[in-house]
Amino acid sequence: MKAEVEEKALRFPDMPGVYIMKDGDGKVIYVGKANSLCNRIRHYLSQSQNMDPKTRALLSEVADLDFIVTDSESEALLLECNLIKQYKPKYNVVLMDDKRYPVIKINPKEDFPRLEITRKIKRDGALYFGPYPSSQSIRQFLRSMRSIFPIRRCGIDIKEGVERKPCLDYHLGWCLAPCAGKTSKEAYMEVVRNICRFLEGKSRGILKELKRKMKEAADDMRFEEAARIRDRIRALERMLERQRVVSDDMIDRDVIGLARMGSTLCALMLAIREGRVVGKRQWEIVAHMDSPPHEILTSIMEQHYSTASSFPREIIVGIHLPQAEELEAWLSGLAGRKVRISVPRRGERLDLLRMTEENAQIAVRDMVSRKAPPSIGPEAVELSEIIGLPKPPLRIEAFDISNIHGQVAVGSMVVFEGGRPKRSEYKRFRIKYVEGINDFAMIEEVIRRRFERKGEKGWERLPDLLLVDGGKGQLDAAISAMRGMGIEGIPAIGLAKRFEQIFVEGKPEPIELPKDSDALRLLQRIRDEAHRFAIEYHRKLRDKRTMESLLDKIPGIGKARKEALLKRFGSIEGIKRASVEEIASVPGISIDLARKVALYLGGHGQD
Repeated sequence: MKAEVEEKALRFPDMPGVYIMKDGDGKVIYVGKANSLCNRIRHYLSQSQNMDPKTRALLSEVADLDFIVTDSESEALLLECNLIKQYKPKYNVVLMDDKRYPVIKINPKEDFPRLEITRKIKRDGALYFGPYPSSQSIRQFLRSMRSIFPIRRCGIDIKEGVERKPCLDYHLGWCLAPCAGKTSKEAYMEVVRNICRFLEGKSRGILKELKRKMKEAADDMRFEEAARIRDRIRALERMLERQRVVSDDMIDRDVIGLARMGSTLCALMLAIREGRVVGKRQWEIVAHMDSPPHEILTSIMEQHYSTASSFPREIIVGIHLPQAEELEAWLSGLAGRKVRISVPRRGERLDLLRMTEENAQIAVRDMVSRKAPPSIGPEAVELSEIIGLPKPPLRIEAFDISNIHGQVAVGSMVVFEGGRPKRSEYKRFRIKYVEGINDFAMIEEVIRRRFERKGEKGWERLPDLLLVDGGKGQLDAAISAMRGMGIEGIPAIGLAKRFEQIFVEGKPEPIELPKDSDALRLLQRIRDEAHRFAIEYHRKLRDKRTMESLLDKIPGIGKARKEALLKRFGSIEGIKRASVEEIASVPGISIDLARKVALYLGGHGQD
């Protein structure tokens, strides 16, 4: 370190906190925690030949030091985690993709909590469960839970003394309808507690309780209630059957495995509750190449569990951690009970560790393949030979038009590189200059607008092959647009859906490929993706237009009230299903205006 930095370091207090190291540009390059700031920083100053390569490289870049004092080492650890996430320092271990996956959120502090999907975990007193691979998978999971745990999905503000008409979910047995006063708060909160137990993997106790209630209902000759509970038990048992049993001792565990491929490092964690794998989480790790594995594992646990809402009784890792005792004490304090860190040497726990590390190896290979530059596949080589291209196409751009009777016409552009979709470069077009039904003119407009922007950021890369959804007419329109823009040297083809014929510029007759041709499958996949993307945009605009046109006709509904209604109910159909009282609960909507909305929409279908 420089002399002035060493002098500053000697003034650090003998108190817990975090220390912050910066380079010559003032950029944070390392954040650390300590029970005694002065002792920790003097330890750095006292190191000479014994320091590891990473520490030597770090200290050579340090140009400034700072610190923040905390009340305890636990507070210092939490602050360290937050600062690492904020600054992503060069010499710290940073967990990437931490906000990539959706989680289930439930806030037990609310009077009648509901399940929400979010990608942001906050220290707000709410409980978070997950993560899940995608929003689609999490919604499917929640749908399967409806018949087991009847909790509300709506965001209605439930007020004491204000009762509403129960919605369809109540009649289907999917909600206890607290908004209609059909249940007590105590009964509702019992369902909430059972959901939390289930999401934590505590399913055995829930099954036992349900079976007890079913027997009580049957003994009291409340047979309809007993039958409903029986159906919930069966649904829960079916869900549990789909979870893999990996342990017989029923101890709750998290197992963490590491895998490296080149410069890419992956950490993967399996959550095991009551012997079943109930969740998986993985991160790409950004760490200095000389960071030792024990430092990486320690950082993973600190950053992950600092925002966790539940904790296992045991955490299994593959190597001994020098700070294991301190970590166990910190984790036990957060969990409110003993949490143990162990390194298995034999038996079932070692099998769990090996399974986790195998999954980490698969995950890191996937990370590397996603980072790898796209390559030309055999199907692209086959395609170039069939249609006579000068070289196999790496980048293919495909275009499609979607319109119904010329209304709300849109165009789409999708990009494939190396046979894989590159969704970050997809583009959508609202047709501006063509009236009525004229697919050829619309294709020409979209192609022209695409190449007009070829000098702008995000548009500068040109395709090796241009594909249009359609036959000779659509292809001629695309070529005309390119020639009008002075674009030469980009081959263009059309793929007609009826007979899957390929139309090629300069060839009078279309080409027909065998149904099992890899080249044809590639073109079909790209064409269908362009069609899907266009339809998706068209449907969005059409639905928006329908919503706006119907609501605009209701006296007293202006822009602000229209947006408030759509935000609360999501669609015209959602407003139609709502009661007058539910509509009146929207800010700015009186009971008289709510009656007008319900009366008007009750007599009108969507356009």
